[in-house]
Amino acid sequence: MRYYIRINFLPEPRDDATLAGRCISILHGVINRYGYTNIAVAFPEWNENAVGSSIAFVSQNPEQLSLLVSQKYFKEMASFKYFDIQPLKLVEEGGEEVAFVRTQAADKATGSRRSVNFKRLAKRAEQRGELYKPRTESYSSTFNHFHKIPMKSKGSEKTFELNVELKKLSENSQGVVNDYGLSKKTGTPISVPKELK
Repeated sequence: MRYYIRINFLPEPRDDATLAGRCISILHGVINRYGYTNIAVAFPEWNENAVGSSIAFVSQNPEQLSLLVSQKYFKEMASFKYFDIQPLKLVEEGGEEVAFVRTQAADKATGSRRSVNFKRLAKRAEQRGELYKPRTESYSSTFNHFHKIPMKSKGSEKTFELNVELKKLSENSQGVVNDYGLSKKTGTPISVPKELK
């Protein structure tokens, strides 16, 4: 059996991707603190244009979900009427299953990422007493549709983006999530229902 808690983002105007990023950041902290590996992130209103105005957390362990939404951030956002946190519900099985996957391939093709890689490789070559000669690389890869979710590293305070794509699955699949509650790109994905009302 799987359970879920859905959080609806309320007042407009608002930045849904930023709110999703804050929620994922709180989940990231809980995963690292308690070692949870099966709370998966879902976006019930995901579409071509946006992540949607809600986020959901899915798990076989209802206590873990309750602990997650009892975190200070969620309590405050609910008390200020910025979030509508739905009660814990049982997933109705038999519907369409999807996985939300972090994809870093798109990052590697951007100019900023290539510049960072160039500097890193040049520094390593210099430490070895060599002259760095960059290879000519072609980034002709095509990417599946994805959305960028802004995040902030608690350790370094640097901002970065999670590139998240939706992957359709033919059946319920119980893999392990990464530190952000997303399915890993390789191995068995962790599926979530496409519809969570």
